[in-house]
Amino acid sequence: MFVVGCLWLFPVVNPAHSEEFNASEYSALKDLYDSTGGEYWTYDGATDGHWNFSDTQPCLPTPWQGLTCASSNVSVSKIVLNTYNLSGTLPGEVFENLTGLDYLNLNNNNIRGKIPASLGNLSQLQYLYLYNNDLSGSIPESLGSLPQLRRLELQYNC
Repeated sequence: MFVVGCLWLFPVVNPAHSEEFNASEYSALKDLYDSTGGEYWTYDGATDGHWNFSDTQPCLPTPWQGLTCASSNVSVSKIVLNTYNLSGTLPGEVFENLTGLDYLNLNNNNIRGKIPASLGNLSQLQYLYLYNNDLSGSIPESLGSLPQLRRLELQYNC
């Protein structure tokens, strides 16, 4: 007696890997990295916090150091790079593309120049920490129109 059976194979789809990361956000992260000396970033004295741009998915399998991703893993919701030895300036176009950002912490670094007015376009932003850097100039009026902003800390700059 022979038993003949059928084996059906169904591909297993992992929903976390099914979407590609938002290309404009990826470009914004690259610009932020390049403009703030990303190759020299340190975290608690370690130098392994560098972002790997040969990987097209900053959220998977685990988010890059300092990032928290939205549940869809296609965009960034938080950037926390306080005390990372960031230097240079913040390019304004970076913040035009990080539209889902609700938390930005870049305090205790060596960032110089003006605070980008484009931060005012981040309609989801609730927390903005840029204190203890070398930022100068006036506070952009656009920050006053952030509808979700709960906390703004800009002290200890030039």
